Amino acid sequence: MVAPQTIKTTAPIRNVALAMEAMDMVIHRPPHIPGVAIYSGHAGLGKSTAAAHIAPLYRAAYIEMKSYWSRKSFADHLASEVGVDPRKTMAQTVDAITNALLKSRRPVIVDQFHTWAEKGRVAIEFFRDLVDGSRAPWLLMGEESLPQKIAQHESFHRRVLMWQQAQPCDWKDAVVLRDLYCRDIEVADDLLAATLEKTHGSTGRLTINFERFRNLAGIEGLSVVTLADWGDRSFYDGNPPPRRSAI
Repeated sequence: MVAPQTIKTTAPIRNVALAMEAMDMVIHRPPHIPGVAIYSGHAGLGKSTAAAHIAPLYRAAYIEMKSYWSRKSFADHLASEVGVDPRKTMAQTVDAITNALLKSRRPVIVDQFHTWAEKGRVAIEFFRDLVDGSRAPWLLMGEESLPQKIAQHESFHRRVLMWQQAQPCDWKDAVVLRDLYCRDIEVADDLLAATLEKTHGSTGRLTINFERFRNLAGIEGLSVVTLADWGDRSFYDGNPPPRRSAI
C-alpha cells in the first residue's frame, strides 16, 4: 500500500518562472516607471501556487482577495500583512499602509484580483490610490479575463508595466510535477504523455491524476504504473460526466 505523501515544495515549472519574471520587472524598474504587473491565465494553471511560492522569496506582502471583501476589509487585511494595525477610519488605514510600503519598499502580491476588478470604477480608483501612494512593486494575479477588465479603466490601465500570461504545462513541466508528486512510485512516460494530453496541460488536473495513479499502485501493489496498467479507466479532465438518458 502506498502511504500518503506530504509535499513541502513547489515544482519549479514554467509558470513559477513567469511569475518571478514579472516580479523582477516591477521591482527593478526605474522610479519614474509604473510599478504594476498583471499575471493572468485560465484556472488550474498553478498561478496561486506560484504566488504563494514566490512571496517569501521576495519578502512580499501576500493577499488572496475574497469576492465578498469591501474596501475596508481589504485595507484591514493588507494593513496586517504589511505590519501595521488597522486604524479607526479606512482613510487612516490606507495612509498607514502607503507609509509602511514607502519605508519598507516591500512588493505586494494580490491573488484573485479579477474579483476586485469586477467591482467597478470606485474599487479600481481606490486601488489606484494605493498603488500611487505606496510606489511599491505590485503583482496582481487573476483569471484569463483580468486584462480586459483592467483595460476598462484607463487611469489604472496606464499604471501597468507588464502583462504576463500563465501557460499550460509542457512535457518538461509534466515531468517535474510527476517527480514531485509521485516520489514513491514510477509513472511511465506513456501514461504521463496521455495524461498531459487529456488534461490540456492543467497543473491542477495533472496532480489529481497523479494521486489516482498512486491509489492504483497501492491497490494493485505496483511500483511502476504504465498506460497498459491504467487500461480503460478515465482520466480526470475536469469535465462533468455526460447526462444520463432517462430510464
